[in-house]
Amino acid sequence: MPLFLVDTSAYARMGYESVRTRVAPLLHAGIVASCAALEAEALYSARSPEEYEKLHAQRAAILTYLVSEDL
Repeated sequence: MPLFLVDTSAYARMGYESVRTRVAPLLHAGIVASCAALEAEALYSARSPEEYEKLHAQRAAILTYLVSEDL
């Protein structure tokens, strides 16, 4: 089954029906993934260590993490 990377700009636009109708089914199907670059981008916005941990845990619960080798 394919996995889809969804960046933070798409998550930020989930309030728009056009985005939600495309992304929500992927999330519900459990076929959305993340990687180091997307995690860094998403977690950068945390305003405290507690918020960072909460956001990290939420993402880990719903996203498949793809390991990559950066050269």
